[in-house]
Amino acid sequence: MNGEQIKKIGKFEKEDRLEELNLTESLKVAGFSWGASLADIGSGTGVLVFKANELGASKVYSVEMSQVMIEIQEERIREGNLKNIEVIDQNVDRNKIFIEDNSCDVVSMITVLHEIGDKESIMDEISRILKPNGRLLIIEFHNKITSFGPPLYERLSAEDIKAVCKGFGLVKFEQKTLGDNFYRVVFEKQ
Repeated sequence: MNGEQIKKIGKFEKEDRLEELNLTESLKVAGFSWGASLADIGSGTGVLVFKANELGASKVYSVEMSQVMIEIQEERIREGNLKNIEVIDQNVDRNKIFIEDNSCDVVSMITVLHEIGDKESIMDEISRILKPNGRLLIIEFHNKITSFGPPLYERLSAEDIKAVCKGFGLVKFEQKTLGDNFYRVVFEKQ
């Protein structure tokens, strides 16, 4: 791996960050189980993608637009000879996710929603690719100053997220504080 890739891994995969995100519990609360399919939107270095694979995913779609992040994931996929992970090189602000209708048990966005310009279009696409009764897992930074994360004006409260999901058949299922920096909201497709 090159220096830029190592820097990204260091930033996104710090032990204390991963511990606070509690990806295994977050996936399970989102209804993920053995044989489930997952689409991770803005998948970064792929930490959630590879966690879902470890937990027995039948299919994982890793949607990412950063070439550095894609290269990291593709190298790890090759090294692990993983056949059920598909990396989709895509900017989701283009209002289309290149995944078939009703194909995902779980869709996730980990510290990504605050970065998306057209939130309504992405929710429409998420609703389209989620299976009936599928769940959407969103983890975001608290809407207050934390030790790291985006500027306060970019952050979303749980109520902001709930308002964005309204009208797309997504009903709030669970909300939980994950620690000093993050919180989790899970929605179910009705």
